[in-house]
Amino acid sequence: MTSLTSITSFSPATACTQRDFGEPDAAGTRCRNRYKARTTGKHKRRWYTNRFSLKTDVLQVFAILICFGAYTPVIAAPDEELWTFWDAHNPLSEAVIDHAPWQLLLDKYLRGHPDGTTRVAYQTFSAEDRRSLAAYLDYLQSQLPRKLRRDEQFAYWVNLYNAQTVAVVLAHPNKSSILRMGDGWLPRGPWDDKSLTIEQQNVSLNDIEHRILRPIWRDHRIHFVVNCASLGCPNLQPQVFTGRNMAAMLSDAEQAFLQQPKALAWNDDGELMLSSLFDWYQQDFAANETTLLAFLAARLPRHKDALLSYRGRPQYRYDWRLNGSAE
Repeated sequence: MTSLTSITSFSPATACTQRDFGEPDAAGTRCRNRYKARTTGKHKRRWYTNRFSLKTDVLQVFAILICFGAYTPVIAAPDEELWTFWDAHNPLSEAVIDHAPWQLLLDKYLRGHPDGTTRVAYQTFSAEDRRSLAAYLDYLQSQLPRKLRRDEQFAYWVNLYNAQTVAVVLAHPNKSSILRMGDGWLPRGPWDDKSLTIEQQNVSLNDIEHRILRPIWRDHRIHFVVNCASLGCPNLQPQVFTGRNMAAMLSDAEQAFLQQPKALAWNDDGELMLSSLFDWYQQDFAANETTLLAFLAARLPRHKDALLSYRGRPQYRYDWRLNGSAE
């Protein structure tokens, strides 16, 4: 591996001081000539060769880290930013999207777990059911969601997001985390991949969550119903969303998540442990950490006194392991 010493030896600072380099005397002349010689001809070639070698070595290190699972992409939560194209709706529409194929797949492959999480039996998906999932996604992409009324739109986007996430996992077998999935040779998750085409628009998972759902509905409970195929994520709901059940399912999803240790827990030292969702999207829940604790206290009576009297900073954590089931 190229040493940093061999590269930095070409800097004029290692041959003389900055003051000497600018002096008009003999010392300054020698310094400038030495620098000129080392940045032309064979010395210049050696400099660029070493730079290339260093870049190659860095890439090799990254490859090793990826192979051994040591590389974890940095997660930055996108801000909400309305995609105005999708803001249109028809309040008089009577159209209803058929989500029955997605319900059949949830019934067949969703598993309860003793720890309270729901998991997906990705490994047992049959070839026929993979085709059914693909056909359902094709069906959703053929619809015109801007002509639906708002509640049907909400169900459409949430079911599409969750079904597409399952499709992503199925397309990346033997991956231990969704962070290892997606396009490119160094994937950071599939959220920015424009994998869907709806009304001639290329749409990503991030578009659905942060440019459609969050800015249009402005409901913090959205974070409890879009599933990222990870154990730290709120559970994938066992029932599909529809225009009729939307309100009840949002309420149930919030209460279910807040009751789980992955949402809120206390460690042995009495420190408050919160899901990173409350850090990444704090502005969707409260103005600051103090009001966030008040928000949680209002929804969790058994933790109310402890939350309102807590004076430390919460510790945030998230489990990115795949929400797969061996069954």
